[in-house]
Amino acid sequence: MFLVSTAFLLSACEEDNGCGIKKERTVEMVIAAEQYKLNYPPEPEMTCFKMQYGRKTERIEEGWMSLCDPILGFDYIEGYEYELLVKEIPIKNPPMDAPCAKYQLIKVISQTPVNVTPKP
Repeated sequence: MFLVSTAFLLSACEEDNGCGIKKERTVEMVIAAEQYKLNYPPEPEMTCFKMQYGRKTERIEEGWMSLCDPILGFDYIEGYEYELLVKEIPIKNPPMDAPCAKYQLIKVISQTPVNVTPKP
């Protein structure tokens, strides 16, 4: 019994990076057609994407999140909405104000032109 519970605890502890991301995985995400800027002094201004996990057909309007880190291998063009297949790679023990994962492009599933309202 002791060996079984010890093995379970060790495997559970070594896979969680502190943010709930257990291990490297492949995920689909939707990237919105517009980037935006975030400014949290004393940090420099960051360019972010609106993103959702899942496919475009599963998208819900209130389900958008901010992604302020680059997706390795992905060249974003404003005015297009993207559906991507990416590798989500957990960052072990990230600082509290840092991302929990980095993302690497596997494949662009779709790139759809969208009318973007010009900013004043």
